[in-house]
Amino acid sequence: MIIKETEHARQRRAERGIDKKDLQEALKHGEEHPCKFGRKYKYNGLTYIVSWNKKKEITCYANAFKMKKVNIPGKMLEHAYVAKKRVEQDPSCWKSNTVIVVDTSGSMRESDVWGASSRLHAVWLCVALDFIAHRLESGNAGPYDVISVVFMGEQGHTAIKLAPTTWQLYNKIVDQYNNRNLMAKGHGFYIPSLKIAQKILTCNKSSSCALSLIFMSDGRPSDLCSKDSILESVEALGKMFGRRLNFTAVGIGNHSSEFEMLKNMVDIAKDFGVQSTFVLPSMTTSALGASLTSTATTLTRTQTEMTDIKTMKQHNVREVIRESRRKALEEVVTSVSLEDYYLYRLDNVQRYVYHEWRDENRKLQYFYDTAEMQHPMAKFVAMNKKVFGEGAERYAFRFFEVGEDGKTVVGKPLVAKESRLVLDGGEKHRKRFVQTFCRTQQLARRIADEFNAKLDSLNRIDKATPRVTFLDCSVYELNDNYLGKQSVLVEEKIDHMKWHKWNTNNGYVEGMEEVPEFTHDKLKAAFDHLAKLELHDDVPKFGIGDLDAIYEDDEEDETENEDSEGNNSKSSSFDVRITCTPIKFTASEVAQAFSHFSYLATGRKRLICDLQGIFDEASNTLKFTDPVIHYYNYRRQDRENVHGRTDRGRKGMAMFFETHKGCCGHLCRLVTLGFKRGRMRHGKGSRQRSFAH
Repeated sequence: MIIKETEHARQRRAERGIDKKDLQEALKHGEEHPCKFGRKYKYNGLTYIVSWNKKKEITCYANAFKMKKVNIPGKMLEHAYVAKKRVEQDPSCWKSNTVIVVDTSGSMRESDVWGASSRLHAVWLCVALDFIAHRLESGNAGPYDVISVVFMGEQGHTAIKLAPTTWQLYNKIVDQYNNRNLMAKGHGFYIPSLKIAQKILTCNKSSSCALSLIFMSDGRPSDLCSKDSILESVEALGKMFGRRLNFTAVGIGNHSSEFEMLKNMVDIAKDFGVQSTFVLPSMTTSALGASLTSTATTLTRTQTEMTDIKTMKQHNVREVIRESRRKALEEVVTSVSLEDYYLYRLDNVQRYVYHEWRDENRKLQYFYDTAEMQHPMAKFVAMNKKVFGEGAERYAFRFFEVGEDGKTVVGKPLVAKESRLVLDGGEKHRKRFVQTFCRTQQLARRIADEFNAKLDSLNRIDKATPRVTFLDCSVYELNDNYLGKQSVLVEEKIDHMKWHKWNTNNGYVEGMEEVPEFTHDKLKAAFDHLAKLELHDDVPKFGIGDLDAIYEDDEEDETENEDSEGNNSKSSSFDVRITCTPIKFTASEVAQAFSHFSYLATGRKRLICDLQGIFDEASNTLKFTDPVIHYYNYRRQDRENVHGRTDRGRKGMAMFFETHKGCCGHLCRLVTLGFKRGRMRHGKGSRQRSFAH
């Protein structure tokens, strides 16, 4: 059968990814129905419309996906009702607060998304299946995770407000989707919807609640003339919430040029520490749904980093004002003002430097020794009032030593770091926080020294292969007239243009497009892989046993004896003689190998990761800062968070090695030369118990 194709029909097929062969199949085998445009053929998920005489092609589209409501047991309904009342009366119980802004302008009527009758219906479908149902089924959301949906038209309209994430909410959306109660018309103005979103996100004063803003639009804002106001609205949210807020902008369409405003909004949010992403999925419901699933994963990750591993409650995040990260990193500061900085005379400042040594019994001893300022002309220190950097555990402030006039900066720029989370116990716990970090960084530095020594000893490794180190840090104790004594960690400010991240504490390795999601099954597989390493990998045979001695005063003597086994015997690991041509390894290979080395060098009790910093080409050295150390001792399984809240113990080790498999290369094998075979540590049933940890 020969059918004349029209320009309109050809364009629709191209937009919807429908091949002409599919249409021939529909005409030949499809179910025929009359319609107001002519004849309709349905076959294999496609609808094909031709003229009455079957001689002219009119249009085609994929059949809309049908959603079914969930049957909710009576007991579940009762629990949801109780939770709903609590959510309304006690906002402090909220775990997350998500606002989804959905464009409802006339162009959202377009039926170019495969699997849905229109762009708007595609969004509604994906919100139900991929953001609500997916999170409920995975256990990552419940009634204390509230959701609001704002329709973006000529006026912002709140379609759903602060609804608990339950199957009732899912069913409500299914009803609206199936009944086609969604109307796309008029223009899409950004500002009214952003104002509503801001009001909802700020309605809960508890800082223990993770936040998410999802902005879904198919083009430029109708209020483009108010570009500055749009960006100022996003900037206000960034200054207020920083990392606690996840912002995802989703473009719905085929032309990236239509989404410059969404991209600008993401860039502004990032500049103030917000975890921000712009997504332009392909025009299918599966791709659109994947973008929402990824957003849900990021929100879960934010909740996890705010959660206390012992109480499983989410911590309150300290409320601060943030400054532009770009400005803070690029601006050259030669003088400070009281408007922007807290200024302290040296008689209200004490600097401490961490020292450690071993006594006659080989037990680790340490103390914090008082020290002079880093610049001999310093008479004041100045700390910026605003945060410019923010990690899972720490805030970063600009910090300077200042001359006698109280204005002129002397010495190099520094960075002061404080806890991001509210610490119970006042200055005592604040001081413990910075001291723990300082000791952790110094331990990492000692292991780095041993790693460099291992590189030096191996003729197979070219001497031009980069070495590693960690920045020096010290503690400044500031005596504030209003707040009392405040301890902050201070280290050198690194060149932000060279800053790089090689791996993280949650399984991410340089080169991955996104942080991996560890489902229950994937995490179990990771623990099984780690258990095999514990049985077949190596323990130190050369003089590294002392590295495990941090916090030795809290551990049993057997720990030291075990890790030092073989230290007094000669090891061939530092006397390798191979005549092959030496290999020069890259900075990336060195970073990954160092993390691997740290696990074996400490008797499988510690693993250093979250490697970030710069590669200093002049000294051929990777300079790391803010390391994470995972700690696990099978004899002391009660010890958790030994190296701070980012210490994820055996789980962190398992996640690292699961993704490290893809980049564990020749250098890893070389630096683990001279290590003995492992031993069974957990006894019978170890693999079952290992997953519990």
